[in-house]
Amino acid sequence: MIETMIAEAVLPVAATGFFGNLSGLDFLKMIQRKAEWLNKNRDKLTEAITP
Repeated sequence: MIETMIAEAVLPVAATGFFGNLSGLDFLKMIQRKAEWLNKNRDKLTEAITP
């Protein structure tokens, strides 16, 4: 999931400097925060989705 978020964010930012109408830098900082949160909480998330 982390890899997918990064892959989806990088190409438009690299090409235009923006993601939609958002500043590329601000958007990538948000992606970084979300990736760090996912990494920190991966065990809890795995437990939540495992039957």
